[in-house]
Amino acid sequence: MTDQIARLRKTITALAALCSEKPFSDELGITEACLEVMTAEKGTVSTQAVLRGLESIGFDLPGQKNAAASAHSVLSRLAEKKKIEKIVDGNGNVTWRGPNYDPKSDEGITDDDIPF
Repeated sequence: MTDQIARLRKTITALAALCSEKPFSDELGITEACLEVMTAEKGTVSTQAVLRGLESIGFDLPGQKNAAASAHSVLSRLAEKKKIEKIVDGNGNVTWRGPNYDPKSDEGITDDDIPF
């Protein structure tokens, strides 16, 4: 059901842009929006990828003072609550895995896919 909602949000956002309409907004908070994005993700993602996911579901990123810091903070709290997993590599770089993580999704990832 959550995957269907996420797909519908993306569809509505895309259609709104085609119609020159304001993107869909249902007052979803950043915590709920981040969890929705992470639930839809099957692979390991960066904070920047989560930001792109938030944008794709129509979340109001420009309304956030520092969207990257806000998202990172929310993702850290979700990891502390064991709703997602925080991965820190040997260089201190952070990535995230959602509740539907599938290791097969990461098979094609290279260093070029990570923006840091």
